[in-house]
Amino acid sequence: MGILEYFKTLQLGLIFFQTLVFLCTLFLLRKFAWNSILSFIKEQEEAHAAAMDRLEKTKQQTEKLEIASKSIIDQAKKRGEAIRENALAHQKALLEEGRQTLALEKEKMIAQAMAHLAEQQAKEKKNLKKKAATLIIHATEKLLRTRVENQYKDALLLEQLVQDATQEVSHKA
Repeated sequence: MGILEYFKTLQLGLIFFQTLVFLCTLFLLRKFAWNSILSFIKEQEEAHAAAMDRLEKTKQQTEKLEIASKSIIDQAKKRGEAIRENALAHQKALLEEGRQTLALEKEKMIAQAMAHLAEQQAKEKKNLKKKAATLIIHATEKLLRTRVENQYKDALLLEQLVQDATQEVSHKA
């Protein structure tokens, strides 16, 4: 079917009434519903614009809060680092103080040990001197006794010899 045949089959009355109904509907809509539809659309656009404004404000506030939180985190990191450095410095100071105290205590203990050793050594020397003196006295005493005994034996022997010689001389004479 071509276009001409289509137009031949059209009924003009139907087209007229359809156009008339459409125009009436358009008039009625314009008279009664058009303003309310336009006001509804306008309200929706305003609500959408307000929501977009709120969204933009919220986005700005979020960015500000992110910046503030980053600043707070940076400050907290700096404080933490300062506290850590302070703690390390304090630890080093305590360790150094402990080392110094330990060195002083060590020197003190060494000095006490040296004094104790010197005291013990002096006591031992004194004991050794006493023992040596005692030994010398005993040895001298033994030596003197031995000499005295030898001298006594020599004197006895001499006396015996003198007696024997005198007896022999008296026997010969």
